[in-house]
Amino acid sequence: MGAKSAGNALNHDAYTDSDAVAAMGAKDAGNALNHDAYTDADAVAAVEADVISLADGTEIGGVDVRRHLELAAFRSICYGGAASGGDSQFSVIMRPYQPGTALETTCNGINSGWHACGVAKANYHHQNCGNILNTSYGGGYSDFSRAGYAQARINDGSYSSCNADNMMVCCATFCSGW
Repeated sequence: MGAKSAGNALNHDAYTDSDAVAAMGAKDAGNALNHDAYTDADAVAAVEADVISLADGTEIGGVDVRRHLELAAFRSICYGGAASGGDSQFSVIMRPYQPGTALETTCNGINSGWHACGVAKANYHHQNCGNILNTSYGGGYSDFSRAGYAQARINDGSYSSCNADNMMVCCATFCSGW
């Protein structure tokens, strides 16, 4: 950290409130650090605009922000669905749905102790897959369908647009026979 001095950013006396105010400069609409230009509504709109633009394929540190948001949505559906009939303590592993591969086979690929609980996807349980980040009804519209039901919909063609990008298989150790 070096010797304590006013010029050492890592080791100095704490700033007083008056130091902070002086550093911000005079209050002026053109001063980005000290102004009254934004209302609460302006601030909310600016944050929402940034979130929407980030969710539109932006990468931060090599991570696709949109995909991260999609996975978070799938994960919450998996946990909620599995909790509806499982043990009180459990873990969930999500695996992207691979058309042509049975749901149980997908989970058994982790190891033989893991089983398909169901699937997480957008839309109603009997409807084909859609965008998990939809904003239907103001907050999104998603589905957890138990493995047996989902596999039957896959087999009868009802889930023909489902793929690794828009449906996750929810796997856990207690879901055998779901």
